[in-house]
Amino acid sequence: HCASCIWLLEHLNKLHKGIVYSMVNFVKKEITITFNTSEISLRKVVELLVSIHYIPDISLKTLGKKDLTSTNRKLVFKIGVAGFVFGNVMLYSLPEYFSGKPLEGNLNLFLSYMSFLLAIPVVFFSGSDYLVSAWKNIRRGIINIDLPIALGILALFSETAWQVISQSGQGYSDSLSGFLFFMLVGR
Repeated sequence: HCASCIWLLEHLNKLHKGIVYSMVNFVKKEITITFNTSEISLRKVVELLVSIHYIPDISLKTLGKKDLTSTNRKLVFKIGVAGFVFGNVMLYSLPEYFSGKPLEGNLNLFLSYMSFLLAIPVVFFSGSDYLVSAWKNIRRGIINIDLPIALGILALFSETAWQVISQSGQGYSDSLSGFLFFMLVGR
């Protein structure tokens, strides 16, 4: 889904010498891999792809079918959660946007906590692909585009948690949920 991912998948031969050639078809979201069976088995190729967070769908049942796969369905759910939270958190933030300052009293505290609570599923459900991919690739010594995205997600979430819990501000739940919503829509 990005140039970094395509580069990584097209250079699998640098991760294992048994892989001879790999080519990504970006439009179809498919990869063609040629490998030397005396050096690496199909199982090891699949394990290599899974280790860098690319789970292959090797199946003849889905060949030629154009329905939503479970991966696409899961992405739609993640987009739905992020969109729902984004819309609600933006509504909670409207008074601050219009007046330029947060509301006073218990209403501001309540809206801050609600925004933060809604941001939790966005980070750990909707943003899980970015976090898991960054973690798996870091463990393998690979830096891909998901790393700065995951760092941004964690930084926004940590700062929001700190501000809301210490009652020193509203946090950035609106920016966080909007960021993840638009990143997922772009997938």
